[in-house]
Amino acid sequence: MNEFTELFKKSKALIDNARSSMGVVVNALTVYTSYLLGKYMIEEEQQGSERAQYGARVLDSLSVYLTSEYGRGFSRSNLAGMRKFYLTYKDRESQIVQSGIGQLGTM
Repeated sequence: MNEFTELFKKSKALIDNARSSMGVVVNALTVYTSYLLGKYMIEEEQQGSERAQYGARVLDSLSVYLTSEYGRGFSRSNLAGMRKFYLTYKDRESQIVQSGIGQLGTM
């Protein structure tokens, strides 16, 4: 038996746990970020007088800006999905926050 067997086992368990926790953290942050981006878009749109045209401009402008800042993942259709996600679940904001924070606590 290798003299480092216990060290190897503990090290593997630590790294496996960290990797598993990272997935949970990333998922929670992604969901909450998408939710908040949707919220921000709706809040911005509600300031506009011509909602349909203004809403399209908000999506287009934010898509161009975020794509230039961060690259892929912020297409108009992705942002429209985030907007729809917020509209669908806006009455459950406390649950979304609680769920995300709860997941972070399981690390």
